[in-house]
Amino acid sequence: MTDQLTLRDLVRRPPITVKPGDAIELALSLMEAHRISAVIVIAGRRPVGIFTERDAVRLLLGNAARDSLPVEALMTPRPVTAPGSMAFLEGYYRMTEHRIRHLILVDEAGDLAGIVTETDFMRHLKLDAFLEPQRVEALMTPQPITLGPQATVAEALALMHQHRISSIVVTGAGCPIGILSERDAVRLARQGLALHQIPLEVVMSQPVRAVSTETLAHEANARMKEERIRHLAVVDSAGQLAGILTEHDMVKGLQGRYTEFLRRVIEHQGRELSEARQVLSETLVLEHILRGALDVALVAADRDRRVHYINPAAAALFGVERGAARGQSLEALHHLAGLDEAQLATGLAAADAGASHEYRCSGPLTAMLHTYQGRIAPIIDEGGQHLGYVQTLHDITAELRHQQARERLERELFQARKMEAIGQLAGGIAHDFNNILATVLGYTQLTLDLYGDAGGKLRDYLEQVQAAGRRARALVRSMLTFSRGSNAPPQPLQLLPLIKEIVKMLRPTLPSTYRLELHSESGLPEVLIDPIRLQQMVLNLVLNARDALDVHGRIEVRLYRDLAISGDSAVTGRPLQGDWLVLAVADDGHGMTPEVLEHAFEPFFTTKAIGQGSGMGLAVVQGIVATAAGDILVDTAPGRGTTVRVLLPVVPATGVAVSGPLHPVTAAAKNLTGCHLLVVDDDPGVAGYLGELLAVRGAQVTPLLDPLEALALFERNPCAFEGAVCDLTMPGMTGIELAERLQACRPGLPVILVTGYGEPMPDGLPATVMLLTKPIDAEALVAALASALRPAGVGHA
Repeated sequence: MTDQLTLRDLVRRPPITVKPGDAIELALSLMEAHRISAVIVIAGRRPVGIFTERDAVRLLLGNAARDSLPVEALMTPRPVTAPGSMAFLEGYYRMTEHRIRHLILVDEAGDLAGIVTETDFMRHLKLDAFLEPQRVEALMTPQPITLGPQATVAEALALMHQHRISSIVVTGAGCPIGILSERDAVRLARQGLALHQIPLEVVMSQPVRAVSTETLAHEANARMKEERIRHLAVVDSAGQLAGILTEHDMVKGLQGRYTEFLRRVIEHQGRELSEARQVLSETLVLEHILRGALDVALVAADRDRRVHYINPAAAALFGVERGAARGQSLEALHHLAGLDEAQLATGLAAADAGASHEYRCSGPLTAMLHTYQGRIAPIIDEGGQHLGYVQTLHDITAELRHQQARERLERELFQARKMEAIGQLAGGIAHDFNNILATVLGYTQLTLDLYGDAGGKLRDYLEQVQAAGRRARALVRSMLTFSRGSNAPPQPLQLLPLIKEIVKMLRPTLPSTYRLELHSESGLPEVLIDPIRLQQMVLNLVLNARDALDVHGRIEVRLYRDLAISGDSAVTGRPLQGDWLVLAVADDGHGMTPEVLEHAFEPFFTTKAIGQGSGMGLAVVQGIVATAAGDILVDTAPGRGTTVRVLLPVVPATGVAVSGPLHPVTAAAKNLTGCHLLVVDDDPGVAGYLGELLAVRGAQVTPLLDPLEALALFERNPCAFEGAVCDLTMPGMTGIELAERLQACRPGLPVILVTGYGEPMPDGLPATVMLLTKPIDAEALVAALASALRPAGVGHA
């Protein structure tokens, strides 16, 4: 109860302070940044003044330049203070006595210890302030000061200063449409605007939070706490402004009314209990009632289990009027609400034995199932006689949802970390495997080039080795794609080749009783999308379709262009039309109901059992599609399967070739005779193969395994080399670092970087640095070198 609190209990955070000589601008910026209504002015550790939002209004009405004013020019000096040990009500009395909204707390030495405001008092109003229903019209300020939307900010501030009020309500046709508060004054003071020229409609806060005159005070209090606002407009049944409810209104009645209020509650309950043959102890019932909370349903019953008291929250929960509930049995109330009567019986039995019983129960009180934390305890008098029962029910549905959401997030985080670790492991394996493949495929190609015409079956054998190596290369690429994330920008992409690879990879993962088919139109245009995200999207769609199938089923992936699409977006509901490239994934599974479809794209929504799905599949798809400026259509019905159509905007055909760093290279120009090339790779097999390949094409090659040794050699004679081929990832120095050091010695030196990780080209590298992936395509490497060397006139046929 509030009468047991001290002012120290109300303090939420350390006070924000300034010094007397600090600029007004500093005080305003601190108030805006921390969303506070006052800063305390201190000298040493003693409070000597306070600067509030009301002072900011005075500042705006004055003509002095803000930059030239210190805080002490506008602060309120010698502020009212109180010790932190002062009681809650006594502190409030001090505020009302001095007509202030901020009370500074000091310790025994008079040093600053904190600050409390009307907001802090309002946040601590509990059942003892609202035990009996009271409408806001009894607390509100009627006929508040108003202005029209065309009135200027200066006019509003002048009225606020004249009437010492914290806000002006902006109305149109008698209805509240906006509000200008002292907090807005702080914001405006920092912007330095010509306030006599700006109409209120430009700067007012909108829409207005409003309640009706019939709203109960505790409901308004709860809303102000939840939305962290200090003003509520009060409207009548026609929507016309009837008054304004502020924090000051919510707490101003504590003085005097508090004691009178409790006296009336005791008298009222005493009459009720007397009429009920005083079966229940007045003292004990009132004690249990006053311990309740606004959001806790509370019922008190006698030994016959007949209800003698029910609070408003319980009446709402059971769906009965308070008067009608009195005299009914607890069992009847539970049956009426559809709550678990077995738990009630267990609790009553425990109470009969002198013990309390806590439990959880669920009930279909609304369209959505709610879960309640319940407790039944006996009422025992001082002589040990059992007089009755007290039951409380607290709706914990929202808490459970938050807990489930946290658990889902934790599982998702664990999964993400696991996938990150798998991705790192896969990347390392792929790098080493690509080095092996580079050696195998490289020497195979060299052997074919040099000895492929030797006759016999040698060429056939080598081509089989080469084909197996290429399949291994595709497998490594797929492993890298699905184990790493992508931050790459979208790029023009032909979808069909990539989707063929995905479908080919997914087929072995599906049960043999499922058919996965791919159909596509020919000559489809490109779309702008990140290929990694495209693969992630197709994977999620196909796996979602798989989960919708029974023992047998069919999944169809279709690619086609639709020049006249028609339908409503499954995500936003807006109508769609126009020219789209459509990626459709259809299944003949159980389909979705309209209720399920409505939530299908929400994160964590799933119809699967716990542990069988995270509910993120379609949410991820929606995010990828939104990034690509696309949309989604869904056709589904129970028993008819589901078709998800992803709509992607096509890339306009411009007919302009994309320029790049490579110059056209003819077959004759791919001879590297006369070039001295530096080859650096920490894998001996790859370094040896590159040396052989480039030597066969006529180049002089210096292969090295250590990048530091290669740099030292190059620095001794930079002009000895016309180009370099370096691995991207090497111990001691990366390929990028080596390229930068080489080009620092010889600007414009062509450098080819090769990587087994398959990552995109790093940003910020010069055009003379190019990137190729392992296993290395011999023709691509030679063409890249020949193209880079041609401008310098190096290399000839």
